[in-house]
Amino acid sequence: MNQRQVVLRILHDAASPVSTSECAAQFSRAVGLGNEAGIVDQVSRKLSAVLTQLTKAGRVRHVGKTANRQFLWEIAA
Repeated sequence: MNQRQVVLRILHDAASPVSTSECAAQFSRAVGLGNEAGIVDQVSRKLSAVLTQLTKAGRVRHVGKTANRQFLWEIAA
């Protein structure tokens, strides 16, 4: 499983920008980890690093923040 590809697919399929925690929840379901809060929190921390790598590579960008200060992500144009 390539984490970057799963994240890119999630963002590509999204109708609007996705928060880090929303991305983590979708990622957890996509790879069969379930949707428990503890698992999603762990995945969210890992995906933050993946999203940062994808940002540096010019593949994604953050376009704002949620009320709880999480970045909103989308595919870079």
